[in-house]
Amino acid sequence: MIHVSMPSKIIILLVIVCAFLSFVNLLWGAPFFFHPDERNIIYSITQLNFPTQLNPHFFAYGSMPMYITFFLGLAIAKFRETSLTFDQALFMLRTISALLSIGTLISLYIISKKFWGISAARIAATLWTFSIGAIQFAHFGTFEMWQCFLMVWFFYFFAGCIKKNSAQHTFWMAVLLGLLVGTKVSYLPFLLFPFLLFLVRYFTSPKQEHLLHFFLTLLISGGIYALTNPFVLLDTKEFLDSIHYESSVALGTLPVFYTQGFLQTTPGIYQLMHVLPFLLNPVGYAAGIFSLFYVLFWSLRTRKADYRLLLLVSFIFFLFFSNAFLFVKWTRYMMPLLPFMYLLIAWCMQTLSATSHKILMRVCLFSLLAGSMLWSVAYTKTVFFSPDTRVSAAAWANTHLLNPNIVMGEPYDLGIIPFNVYFPHIQLPDMYGADTDQTAAAKVKSVFQNADVFILPSQRIMKARLSSPQLFPVTSPLYQSLFETSGAFTLVYQTPCDLLCKLTYWGDPLWFEETATVFDRPVVFIFKRT
Repeated sequence: MIHVSMPSKIIILLVIVCAFLSFVNLLWGAPFFFHPDERNIIYSITQLNFPTQLNPHFFAYGSMPMYITFFLGLAIAKFRETSLTFDQALFMLRTISALLSIGTLISLYIISKKFWGISAARIAATLWTFSIGAIQFAHFGTFEMWQCFLMVWFFYFFAGCIKKNSAQHTFWMAVLLGLLVGTKVSYLPFLLFPFLLFLVRYFTSPKQEHLLHFFLTLLISGGIYALTNPFVLLDTKEFLDSIHYESSVALGTLPVFYTQGFLQTTPGIYQLMHVLPFLLNPVGYAAGIFSLFYVLFWSLRTRKADYRLLLLVSFIFFLFFSNAFLFVKWTRYMMPLLPFMYLLIAWCMQTLSATSHKILMRVCLFSLLAGSMLWSVAYTKTVFFSPDTRVSAAAWANTHLLNPNIVMGEPYDLGIIPFNVYFPHIQLPDMYGADTDQTAAAKVKSVFQNADVFILPSQRIMKARLSSPQLFPVTSPLYQSLFETSGAFTLVYQTPCDLLCKLTYWGDPLWFEETATVFDRPVVFIFKRT
């Protein structure tokens, strides 16, 4: 009979719970599949053809996950004697994300146990299991879970390089760095960590092996990146054009319609108020901020700190500030920060539990874990155990809006697709360009004045118009008039939000950065002419 120890039972239970939370309703949004990033990635994968056409023609993300998904799908398709379809590619991408979330959980347990002990391992693993950010992105066929998993192990092997200058640790650190950059080229600045390490070693103890290890890191990382992203070299022009476009959008030098929500937002402060509180949940967020201040205070007071702890804090600051001052502030940019926040919280809780305030710390730890469980249940029930808000709103409109002559909606929002089933002639004037283009403005005003029904499939346009009216002189008055009691329209439908929904979104789904909700649970508004 096999005996399973208590620590093993705990991690097995956490893996089971994490698997359930990651895989539940994995095909959400079917058959419409509303996530635009997923669609872009899948279009790139499904146009590949081995061996004649392997250019992804899409460089906003790294090609490595695309190729892995494509060749896995190719093997399955050949076995079934079919071709890889859109739905199959999407299911594979989401399945990989869910598996990588479970892998990140196990990785956090292993690493925190090795670095700081079993108690820290249990806390870190539990926090990841019940993390809203982890649950949400495990359901997205994008590459954030790849980044979390690879980043955690890059941290582990880099810490090993600090302790021991071994070729083995250098090799695996270089491999992880190459895979990270192969997932997203914006991780290239993390080359700074091995560069500084080898630079310090060389000047403190000038040896040829230090230079050799650094060049080995460059060679291995660059080689893996080139192998997993070959068309960076084979189609340099398209790659550079894509990088120029994406960096211009990220920095705000190229205005595009889908970044208007970040106008007049304060870098750094915005993420602290509208991004991290959602991903971490309020209890976890408070614990993370406290842990960060505590570790800094503890280091100054004791004048000593574990090098792994200092490295952990360095990763947190680097991950945060490398994205904090960008113009775009999407939640996905902060996702790789979460594993390190949980490692820090776990260390802090374990350290404080060993002080004279054991009872108080146990109460705090229980509140942290119980709060995380509560928020994860609230989020999972609200998003994945409830009908899709766009599908529900469309079904309601079909029942309650009888034969409207003109139905108006918003452009570039996939949430309008379910409404097209019932109202095939919805007009979608350019709400984004109306404030800078007279022709678009005239069209918007004309449709608005004659529309019987106005559908807002999400808050992406409305939120910016209501919060910054001076920036949108044409469209802001239209949106403001929708909510006036004496206006031409009356609000007849708004996505309901029950107690668990209000708990998930702190009572206001519109408070957080828009991509926290618009992909999986947007608030849909329907207005009818009075």
